Amino acid sequence: MASSSSSRPAPSAADAALLRAAVEATQAEDISREEQERLIAATGILERLPPDFIPFDPENKQPFTSARPADRRDGMRPSELRAQLARESAGRPAVEWASSDEEEEGEGSEVDSMDSYGQDDATSLAQRQEESGMHPVMEQTLDLFIWGMPFAFMFVLMDIMIQQQYAQHPTALREFGRLLGTLPFLLVFIYFTAIRKPRTPRGHFLMQTFLTVISTVSGASFLYIYSKSPYHLVIRRTPPLGTLWMYTMVRLDLAPSLGSLAVVYGCVRYWGLKLFD
Repeated sequence: MASSSSSRPAPSAADAALLRAAVEATQAEDISREEQERLIAATGILERLPPDFIPFDPENKQPFTSARPADRRDGMRPSELRAQLARESAGRPAVEWASSDEEEEGEGSEVDSMDSYGQDDATSLAQRQEESGMHPVMEQTLDLFIWGMPFAFMFVLMDIMIQQQYAQHPTALREFGRLLGTLPFLLVFIYFTAIRKPRTPRGHFLMQTFLTVISTVSGASFLYIYSKSPYHLVIRRTPPLGTLWMYTMVRLDLAPSLGSLAVVYGCVRYWGLKLFD
């Protein structure tokens, strides 16, 4: 038997019943096996059956023959059955191809509906996460705390190190007082330069320009005071200037930070500062 292509429609229960009735009718007339195959092939039913289907083997039991529904062709005479098979096979392929196209269109619409459902589900999930998220004020407060904590520690560490350099030993109460006097200004500066970020390219450029100027001025001032000023000015001014310098370097992009360091180095060379005597 010629094998059918992989795109043939699936056989239905009616096709199985029709084939079974045709086989029984041809067997009842005591015709040869070749004639049976020719008559069955002429109906076109075999084109809709799977390749491994063996209709003429009595011992072969197909899955759908055990539960074959009652068919009105069972009581027909062989001549009437052949005529009925010829009439039905004449118009069946077009109908089945049309039903196959409808099934493909239905599958396509199901895929589109599934895609739209997935998009709607993702959108609704994002909306629920946004609605159930943290309040903007609380989020900004935590961001400010995260940014301010390391630079507050840096200020305290730098202040202790500068005083230790001049053989002074600050107490914890004194350091706490100096931190309270400097921390509010530091937090305000961090809020307007890190928390409230610019939303446009022009705003980002202006912010980078501002931070570059602050970084250059604070770095040059820190090195000049450290090298040329008396110790009481060094103790008072270098910790806040050093903390501001480090913060602006963290916030700057690579190119502005390198430009700022180049200007600071030029100032050191111009003033003739000796930092490592």
